[in-house]
Amino acid sequence: MSGDGGRVTDLAPELTSILRRIGDLPDIEGLSLRLGKPREDQIEREATSPAAGGLIEESILALRSVPVPTVAAIDGHTSGYELALALACDIRLASTRATLDFSSAPGGVAPDLGWTYFLPRIVAPSRALEMLLEERRMSPGEARSEGVIAAVATADSLADLAREHALSLAAGRSREDFAVILMDMRSAASPT
Repeated sequence: MSGDGGRVTDLAPELTSILRRIGDLPDIEGLSLRLGKPREDQIEREATSPAAGGLIEESILALRSVPVPTVAAIDGHTSGYELALALACDIRLASTRATLDFSSAPGGVAPDLGWTYFLPRIVAPSRALEMLLEERRMSPGEARSEGVIAAVATADSLADLAREHALSLAAGRSREDFAVILMDMRSAASPT
């Protein structure tokens, strides 16, 4: 998903399809998603149409249903749909060149995409509100100190760190045991 200039309407259905098949692949122990663009000027801020919104929701629900730990490896400028995917992952890691951009889309329309759901479950609700209202653009250090990401690595070591992190989370547990833990944790973060 990184750096390819793809549009949400192209990426979301393909990602959803892949995520839905992971449950049928018994050898998968963890999943890491590499997210982010190399430079901010490569970001295309598309308005979220109702069709795109539905596709986004489907892919995020599919991601949250994956029965293995999910780790976002944020490498570069991340906003919009990619940021929503990162927030939906169980754990987030970032490279030293990452930026998490909570700013609004053109015209001041906030591209929520699940940000208001996931962010207050990652950091305190009052901090999440402040980040969103201030349209915060966070460096990796700030994101780490706020608790949005778990660790910062160099760009060269980020993929290995994400893979190791996903596997270490599941180590020593059966896939079924881990799926129960994930379901409990993910449902605890859901509104009742």
